[in-house]
Amino acid sequence: MNPKEYLIVIDMQKDFIDGSLENADAKAIIGAVVVEIREWKGYVFYTMDTHGADFKQTLEGVLPEHCIKGTEGWKFEESIQQALDDAYATRIEKPTFGYLGWAKHFLGDDAFNADGSLKSQEELAKLGKERIKRIRLVGTCTDICVISNAMILRAMFKDTPIEIVEYACAATPGAQAAAILVMERCGFTIIRKAAA
Repeated sequence: MNPKEYLIVIDMQKDFIDGSLENADAKAIIGAVVVEIREWKGYVFYTMDTHGADFKQTLEGVLPEHCIKGTEGWKFEESIQQALDDAYATRIEKPTFGYLGWAKHFLGDDAFNADGSLKSQEELAKLGKERIKRIRLVGTCTDICVISNAMILRAMFKDTPIEIVEYACAATPGAQAAAILVMERCGFTIIRKAAA
């Protein structure tokens, strides 16, 4: 079995681009995210921040209401969604910053013991090293959802190369730089645009 490659597009939803949590930097990376999807030769996943009517009663309720399932702001930006559809990408709805189900998507039933429990971190790391060539992340918000998923993936697959595409990720400027620095210190490969 050849090791597989995975691209994960994090939360490029309208509320993070021009909706309730509007961010010009998120809008500015749309083209780069589309290129990443269209040029990727492996498997593509995308996460959707997904909240319900009880949003204000959750700990995330300190933030402005956003990504309520079924609303316009919950949907992905159209050109990115089209690229994802063309890539036959797998959609993942997550109720908070990070997603805990990556092992089952990347390893299938082999991620679990006979009793249905998740294998140990050592076993997941071994399987990841054997079966995953690399994982690449793009999207928004770098300092919240991108970094949360990157850290979860690192905990599961400690010896698997994980790349963060800096120019296809967005947060507010100070938060962007801080998140990239933290991920670089944690051993992630940071992909930066070559100087012109």
